Amino acid sequence: MKKPIIALAAISFTSLTAAQFTTSAQLTPAFCTKLGVAQASAVIIAYENDGSEAYEKYMLETIFIQLRSGDSWVRESTAKALIADAKTLLEQSKPKDIHTAGTLANTLGSAQRRSCNESASRTATFEREKKEADMQLSVKGYFVGQRQSSCPIGSKPETPKPKAVVTCEFGSTSYGGANAKNFTLFLFEGKVLGAFVEFGFGGKNNHFTLRDALTQKYGTPSDNQKAINAYTWRQGTVSLTLNGLEGHVTLTDQTAFDRAKKLSAEEAQKDL
Repeated sequence: MKKPIIALAAISFTSLTAAQFTTSAQLTPAFCTKLGVAQASAVIIAYENDGSEAYEKYMLETIFIQLRSGDSWVRESTAKALIADAKTLLEQSKPKDIHTAGTLANTLGSAQRRSCNESASRTATFEREKKEADMQLSVKGYFVGQRQSSCPIGSKPETPKPKAVVTCEFGSTSYGGANAKNFTLFLFEGKVLGAFVEFGFGGKNNHFTLRDALTQKYGTPSDNQKAINAYTWRQGTVSLTLNGLEGHVTLTDQTAFDRAKKLSAEEAQKDL
C-alpha cells in the first residue's frame, strides 16, 4: 500500500499548492512539518469518526486550528483537503485497528511533508528565476539569447537567409513613456541577437525620464557619459545603451554580434 499512499499525497498536495499557497515564504520547513503532522492527525481522527455531524465539525475545527497555529494565512479549505485525503486513504486501505491506522497516518503524513518541501523548493526556484528574468537587460520584453525562431506577430519580417541576421521591424511604438519612430528586433540562428529603438535626434537634455526609469530598474549605469547624454548598463557581454543625444536605445551582446557578423560574411562570400 505504500506506493499508492505516497502517490495520493503527492497529487493532493499539488492541488493544494496551486490553490492555497502564494509564495515560497509561506512554505517553510516548519510549516511543511506541521502540515505532515496535521495530515497524520486527520487520518487518526477520521478513523475514529462516528459519522455524526458534530464529529465532522470537531474534526474540521481540530485540523484547522492545528494548521493555523502561527500561520494565520491558512484557509479552512486546506484543512478540508487534508481530511478528504485521510478519508480516501481509509476507504482504500480499510485498516483493521487503530495501530494499522496509525501506521497509515505516519506514512501519509511523511509523504505530505515531503511533497510540501519539494513544492517549496520548486516555488522558490521559480520566484528566483522570475526575479532574475525581470532584472535581465531587455527591450520591450525581448532579451539577448531568447529563443525566437521567426519575427513576432505585428512586425514586418525580412526574408530570412541562411547564416544571416533577420531584421524584424515593428514601426512606431512607445518605450519608457517616450514615443519611438521605430522598434527593430534582430534575430540570428533562432535567437534574439539584439534590439534597437529609434526616437530621432534628441539632444543633450532629452530622454531623462527614460534614463531615470532604466536606472530604477537596472541600477546605476556602468558607463555614464553625461556630456553626450549617453548611458550604458552592462551584464556580462550584454549591454543596453541609451544615447539621448542621437535618440536611440540599443540592446546587444558584442560577443554574439561579432560571431553573427563573421558567419554572415562567410556565407556572403559564397555569392561573390
